[in-house]
Amino acid sequence: MIATVKKKTTFIEFIKFLFAGGLNTLLSYFLFISFYFLGFHYGVALTMVSGITIPHAYLWQRYWIFKSKNKIHKEFIKFTLIYIVVFFINLGILSLLVEWMGMDPRFAEIIAIGIAILVTFAAQKYWSFSHREL
Repeated sequence: MIATVKKKTTFIEFIKFLFAGGLNTLLSYFLFISFYFLGFHYGVALTMVSGITIPHAYLWQRYWIFKSKNKIHKEFIKFTLIYIVVFFINLGILSLLVEWMGMDPRFAEIIAIGIAILVTFAAQKYWSFSHREL
């Protein structure tokens, strides 16, 4: 019975994560396209977007998705560390698709975001918003 409840909770969290993440992703992608349109290199655009959207994502995940009661400063550090790793995963995929495969950065970022979402959910659920220490 406990395993069923835990699976259901994880499923609900994932659905909430997809919704909130969808909003954050739309914001991220809109900003990415905007910065790219203004002439910024895709890597610079991605960096600027990350600086803007990390706090936005944190608030959604802490208060609505995972309903965390952990100490905010330790949790935010873990959260940010994960987003730094995910940033480099995203940038690596984006660079691979653009530089090696000749894909337009606007479309390559859609693929990179999709992969990053899966990594982010698992890492945030099982490390940032868990009781595991740094």
